[in-house]
Amino acid sequence: MFRTEGHMNASGVSYSGETEIESQSDAAPKYLNPFAASIVGMWYSLTFASALAAGAKFVVLGSESHYFIDSCAWVLGAILGAALATSLADTAPLLIAGVSTFPAIGAFFVVEKLLGGQELDPLAFGYRPSVFAFSVTFMILTFLSGLAVGWVRSGNVAPDDLGTEVGLSMRPIHWFWLWIAAWAWTSMLPVAIYYLWLQLVTTGYSLVHPRLWFDFTWDKDVVFGFAPGFAGIATLFYGVGMSLDAVTNQVAQPSSTKRRIFKFLLGTVVLVSVVSGFLLNWGISNLKSMPLPKDTNPWWIL
Repeated sequence: MFRTEGHMNASGVSYSGETEIESQSDAAPKYLNPFAASIVGMWYSLTFASALAAGAKFVVLGSESHYFIDSCAWVLGAILGAALATSLADTAPLLIAGVSTFPAIGAFFVVEKLLGGQELDPLAFGYRPSVFAFSVTFMILTFLSGLAVGWVRSGNVAPDDLGTEVGLSMRPIHWFWLWIAAWAWTSMLPVAIYYLWLQLVTTGYSLVHPRLWFDFTWDKDVVFGFAPGFAGIATLFYGVGMSLDAVTNQVAQPSSTKRRIFKFLLGTVVLVSVVSGFLLNWGISNLKSMPLPKDTNPWWIL
């Protein structure tokens, strides 16, 4: 829509003192149709789930992570995929969210078919579930979690929502390759969560043991565990934000393609994958190596 304010010169040709161009296509949110949003949701739920499972394996330093943790990673990945997909469409949020959970449900179904009839390792209180019972339980949990996301989004799909605003300010073609970076971002979350867990338990342990307050070795490890870890978390979120900013707001904040590529790689490769990973692992290493009494069982360390 064009709105012109101006005057007419002596030759009868009008000119504008101020011309404002309001592009309806730029102003209106560019939602995806339900089919496209469902495809994005399924693919990214698979991406998020595999990234969370890989991050959990990294936390335990290469040893096999517990099947319960891997299963929770797949459920959380489905939830994140459903949340992303429903933020990109303005219709059928329940349908889109439900479809987005299909990859995770399919993974549990395949596990049940391959290992059906066997019993898994014990969980809490010595309970040993069968593969069938465990898989069916998590299939139902995954689907209901997705529907819950769709139900929440059904009353809260608006352009001013943070996730919707970021997603809609991005060209749809970016979703075909952005999953690679999203995998790197998401795989760092278990590391950050594990650091926060160690920091919380360590702080609580020191509060109930006053003799540690004046222990230089303990205080040194607390400082070198606290500072790098929180700096790593801050770097992680800053790097993700920088990368997203490089692929969004291309109309409102125009810049060269080379500059955007450099900004994206700086945020994802350097800040998230290298700097944040180094700082978080530095903090975790210090928190895990803190001196404890001989009779203390460090149950909080994986």
